[in-house]
Amino acid sequence: MISQVPKLQKVLHKLEIDKSLYYDVEFIENPSAEYIKQFFMDLESHKDHKKLKDNFIYDEEYNVLVHIHSKFPLKELEGLNDEERFFYSFMSKVEIKRIFNIKNSEDYLLRLRAEQVQGDMRFKRVFTNLKNRKNNSWSFTQHFETSLYNKYLKKLKAEHRKKCLNIPRGTIHAAEANGMCLKTPFGNIITLSSNLRQFLYYMNLFLFGHNFEVPTIDIHTSFILAVRIMFGKESPDFEIDSRGKLPKFIDREISKLTDWQMSFIIGHEFAHHYLDHLKNSKLSQSLNVLSHKESHTFYTYRQEQEFEADLNSIIQTSYSSEHKSQLLNGAFYFFAHLFLFDQIDNYLFPRGTYSYTHPKPIDRMLTLRESIKEDIGMSKSELNDFISNTKEFSNFYLTEYVPFHVDQIEMEGSVYLPSYKKSYKIDRLDM
Repeated sequence: MISQVPKLQKVLHKLEIDKSLYYDVEFIENPSAEYIKQFFMDLESHKDHKKLKDNFIYDEEYNVLVHIHSKFPLKELEGLNDEERFFYSFMSKVEIKRIFNIKNSEDYLLRLRAEQVQGDMRFKRVFTNLKNRKNNSWSFTQHFETSLYNKYLKKLKAEHRKKCLNIPRGTIHAAEANGMCLKTPFGNIITLSSNLRQFLYYMNLFLFGHNFEVPTIDIHTSFILAVRIMFGKESPDFEIDSRGKLPKFIDREISKLTDWQMSFIIGHEFAHHYLDHLKNSKLSQSLNVLSHKESHTFYTYRQEQEFEADLNSIIQTSYSSEHKSQLLNGAFYFFAHLFLFDQIDNYLFPRGTYSYTHPKPIDRMLTLRESIKEDIGMSKSELNDFISNTKEFSNFYLTEYVPFHVDQIEMEGSVYLPSYKKSYKIDRLDM
């Protein structure tokens, strides 16, 4: 990789580069003297020092740390042009050719996933690490979660399932914690970001951790983690750096809660598709693609369409009454999570979080409850109590906790569950 920044070009020219190799590198400009001193002390004492030492070069003149992520023989990259080579550290040649010669919506989703990774250095480090670990067994295409989408589809009523079966779907690594039904030139695609699942998981641990006797300090930390994920402050490297290993039974129960919430959101996005909401939706923003000449188009929906997608996510399924209740309650918990985050967001950055296209979370909870049979999910009185408790919870945290932890919420890096994290990885050396 050759940088177009003059300062970094000069650094590269000073390095002893083997011209038979392709280097995938990252530049850390102007690191502090304290950071450099500690980093190379850690490197010197690291158990894999011999293996790692040649991956880091510090140029004192320009104050630049060069991190070499990977090296490839140029012969290995034959058939790839300069732009395509940027993706080789985490994709195969076949996958790269697909994203530069899109023929269908599956290719389009693969391209969108690849752009998100290539465009975020932390994501790229994660996926380069994963490819290096798995070698020949690695597949970028197969890495992304699709099982929950497929499980939900099996429970979607036949007429709607038929419309959705061929839609490309699955998670995507994106900084934003959200879900999308996205219109493309090749048809719609449905994705939920991996960060959305992480947000839900730690919010569930925060709200329900006491039921499993999780220490209070970890419950508070879960809240911090969830909020940081939504603000984009938490390093998105969960695959290679666990925030703490919970006991299996706790992880299992928290994951079940998260699955039902994710299933509701998946159903919501499918509903936008089979209800044809994208046909008359408004363009809300564009995202540059690889060529920087085209754009992905994202659309917003009217408020009544959001309510409609919420409702259909529940009622257009063939789940048993018990499971439909879990799906509906999952929706209530999800909206409670959004409400709590909304309060924190407005406290730290006073402004309106929700646009006119998105109803407020509490309104969505109440509308759902009014629209679905009383024997499914929480009763009206139970939901009202839950909303009241959520508001009280929010007020308590806004006055008694958040004002004293603003620095922890806003700092860059990672936060860990203190009772469940036994050993810590060294950034760049262990991951």
